[in-house]
Amino acid sequence: MPELSSSQIKDVLRTPAHFYAKHMAVDKKTNAPTPNMLLGTVVHSLLLEPDRFDSEYVISQKFDRRTKQGKADAAEFEAANAEKVVIDEAIYSEAKQITAQLAKHSVSKLLRLPDMIAEASIFYSDEATGLDCRIRPDFHLPPCDAFPNGLIVDLKTTDNASYHSFNRTIINFGYHISAAMYCDGFMAYYKTTEPPPFIWLIGERDAPYAVIAYQPNFE
Repeated sequence: MPELSSSQIKDVLRTPAHFYAKHMAVDKKTNAPTPNMLLGTVVHSLLLEPDRFDSEYVISQKFDRRTKQGKADAAEFEAANAEKVVIDEAIYSEAKQITAQLAKHSVSKLLRLPDMIAEASIFYSDEATGLDCRIRPDFHLPPCDAFPNGLIVDLKTTDNASYHSFNRTIINFGYHISAAMYCDGFMAYYKTTEPPPFIWLIGERDAPYAVIAYQPNFE
C-alpha cells in the first residue's frame, strides 16, 4: 500500500538509505521473520483472531523423504497448505501457553465487548505533513459511552516485561513512535479531540509467561 506505516517511518528515521533499500529498490528483499517475530505473530492470531488460525497456519509434519511414500506425502502436505504459514510444534505449544496467560488479564477481557475491532487498518492524512498514512492497531474500541475517546491496545511479546527492561525495548524498537502514530490516526479517523487511552499488553516468552499492561505518558 502506498500510505506510510509506522514501520516505514522508523526506517526513514534510521536513514533514508535504509528506507530506500527496504521499500523502493528494484532488488529489495523480504527478510524471513525471526523465530521471535513468528512466535509473536502466532500469539496475535490465537488471541485476537482465533477463528482464522486454522485457515492461516498449519503445524509442520515429519516425512521420511528417503522413501517414495514419504516424498508423496510431503508433496501432498505442501500442496494442501501452500497458502498457509507452516509452524513447528514447539512454537505452537509456546504460543498457546503465552496466549492462555494473556487471556486471563483484565485488558484481554475487553476483547469480548461487542464493538471491539481486531486487526483493522485505518487510513488517514497526517495534519502536520499532509502525508497519507496507515495504522493497524491490534485491537481498538471506537468512541462510546464507556470510552468517550475510544481505546487502543497494542499486543507485544518480549523476553522481559519488567518496567526498566520494557522501557529500553520501547526505545530500541520504536514502540513510542507507533503508539503516537496510532493515536494520531485514530483521532483523525474518528474525529475525536483527545487521544484515546493507549495500552501495551505484554506477554513474556518464557515460563511463567508473566503478563503486564502499561500505559505510555505522552506528555
